[in-house]
This record gives sequence, C-alpha cells and structure tokens, in this order.
Amino acid sequence: MAGKGSTWQENALVPITRFGQREDLYWTYGYSPIADEAAANGVGGILIICTETTPQVVAEQRLAAQVQRQREQFEQAPGFICVLMGPDHVFDFVNQAYRRLMGERVYLGRSVSQVVPEVSEQGFYQWLDEVFESGQRHVARQTPIRLNRDGIEVERFLDFIYEPILDDAGKVTGIFVEGFDVTGEYVAQQEQQRQARHLQLLVDELNHRVKNTLSIVQGLAHQTFKGEVITNQARSAFDGRLMALAAAHDVLTKQNWEAADLHEIASQALAIHGLGPTRHFVGGPSVDLVPEIAVTLAMVLHELSTNAFKYGSLSNDRGTVHIGWSVEDASPRRLLLEWDERDGPAVLPPARFGFGSAMIRRIVEAEPRSRMGLEFATSGVTCRIQMELPEALNKTAVNS
Repeated sequence: MAGKGSTWQENALVPITRFGQREDLYWTYGYSPIADEAAANGVGGILIICTETTPQVVAEQRLAAQVQRQREQFEQAPGFICVLMGPDHVFDFVNQAYRRLMGERVYLGRSVSQVVPEVSEQGFYQWLDEVFESGQRHVARQTPIRLNRDGIEVERFLDFIYEPILDDAGKVTGIFVEGFDVTGEYVAQQEQQRQARHLQLLVDELNHRVKNTLSIVQGLAHQTFKGEVITNQARSAFDGRLMALAAAHDVLTKQNWEAADLHEIASQALAIHGLGPTRHFVGGPSVDLVPEIAVTLAMVLHELSTNAFKYGSLSNDRGTVHIGWSVEDASPRRLLLEWDERDGPAVLPPARFGFGSAMIRRIVEAEPRSRMGLEFATSGVTCRIQMELPEALNKTAVNS
C-alpha cells in the first residue's frame, strides 16, 4: 500500500488452526499492488496469491534427514568411504575409516590429485577417470597403495570399488568409493603360502633324506655282513656306524639340515668312543658343510677313529689324534683335511686293506672331484682328504 512494489515469501511456515487442530503449514505467497491513480500512493488494493507447499517442504525435510542419517552411517562404517564429485574428483565426503587409512589431511572441496599426490603414478587417477567417463564400476582386490604419512612411506593393500553416481538423466556426476584395508589379511595369506611352500620343500627334502639314509644303512649292512657269519663283532661294528650316522644327523638337525659345522662333525666322531679332550685335538677354519659332505666326513672319521681305537694311537694310554683342515682359496674352493695319529704303538702296513679302509676310500671317492690318501707310517696312521666345497657355504672365520 505504500507503493514500494511487489513482495513474496517462499515456503514460509504459517501455522493455522484447521478442523479444530493446530497445523504447521508451509506457504509460498506473493503481494502485488493494484494500481489506482485516484488512491493514495497510486495503490488502490493488493492482489494476494497464496499456494500451500507443505507436501513439498515436508518431502525435502525428510530427504535431508535421510541424507544426514546416511552420512552418519557412512561416518561410522567399518570400511573406508568417500564421495568424489565432478570430473576433477573433488572430495564431498570422507568417513573416519578413510581418514585413518589416508591420514589427517584437508579433504573437502579439494581434488584427489591435490589431497593425495603421491598416488599419481599408481593407477588410481586413471581408474577414477575411466569410471567417470564410462559409467562402469571398477572393482579391485588386494591392490597395493603407497602413501606418504608425515614424510614416511607406508604400503597398504586394499579391496575397493569405484561406483559411478548418476543424476536423473543418467549422467555421471561423481564417484562413490568404498573399500577395506586388507593388509593384515594379505600379509597372513602371503605367510600362509610361504609356509605351504616351505612345508612342501621340507616334505620333499625329508623324502630325499629318508631315501638317502636308507640307502646308506642298506650299504652299511651289506658291506658289514657280506660274506661273514653275523658275529657280535660284526653287530658291534654295524651299531657303531649307525651311531656315527645318527650323530651326523643330530648336528644337521640343529641347523635345519641346511649345513653342519665341520668342527662339530669331527668332535662328534671322536666323542662316540668316550675319549676325553686330552686324547684328541680338532682345529681349523670355520666351515659349513652341506648335508651330503657332512655325512660323508662323519662316516670317514668314524671309521678312522674306530681303527685308531682298536689298533692305532687310541689303543694305548698316551696316544693322540689330531684332526686339522684348511680351505684352499680357489674356485670352487677345496677342503684339505688331515687325520694324524701320534704316540701310538708302532704301525705296520697291513697285508691287505680291510672293510674299514675300503669303505673310507669308497665313501670319499663317491663325492665328485674328491681324493684320499692313506699312509701307514711307523709313527702313526695319516689320512689326507681333498673335497670340493660348494661356494655358497664357505666361511673363512678362524675357529679357535
């Protein structure tokens, strides 16, 4: 009426009493002047147009409440969730799990390339672009991602999905991202696979060793009892050889059958006879032996010590045995081992070589490029052995 023109109000709350009850109703209304030159201010009246918009407003309120509840649910979800809008993939929402995964950063209103630039060469940008352009979801399993957290690079493994967000016309407007950090599951799975491979190797190796051991035992039995009546002496010799084989296996078992220390192999071969440390001397560089060579030397040293105990330097009260070795610096390296008996009874060369001597020679020469020399000097028996050592298992530290 003051002549200031039209005015209107949209979705205004105008409570009314209708049918005896108070109701909160929403209205959109407009006031327009009706011109009248004869009236004051040129306005003779007001045209009022009023439309009730309660259903529309209530629907919008319900939708907004639903969206808020959904965001709250997303916020508390165990998996990581974020919403990216537009072709630049601008963050519109991130939940707690996403922030825990990616670290505390400024997300909302910024693009993925601005927030996590370290993943630019890891394929994630390209996958987002493909989903936005094609409208097809992208699903990934146990995908590695390298993140920069406070200057420290960490690697995680993710299961996730990129789901396109469509408007009413079917056009892609954004991408819904959801997934889980499965690093623990991935690591456990890799460890399980590693253990399975290791177990299979152990089974294969065990089968191989059992066959080899049975072959050795069969050979020992055949040679020990060949052409003889099975006497107590023959049984005793066979038992001693089995004990030497078992002692070598004990040393290897302590090292998971990967290698055996030569010093321990030599000491064990002499310890079977119950001799004190004053009767034998063992020394040389520290050398790890592969299982096959360890068993070979254990059996050879057992035969030598048995012969020394019966006939040689260990058959009296003052004789000694000296076992020493060196490693020849060649390629491949070679082990030079010497058995030397001292202060025993005078030695006479045997008229013929017995089973023990023949066995020693057969065992040593069964190894590729190995040689043995056995001398029966008056002062004592001397045995020299040369064997090739696998390059990967050599050690040069002095064993004091």
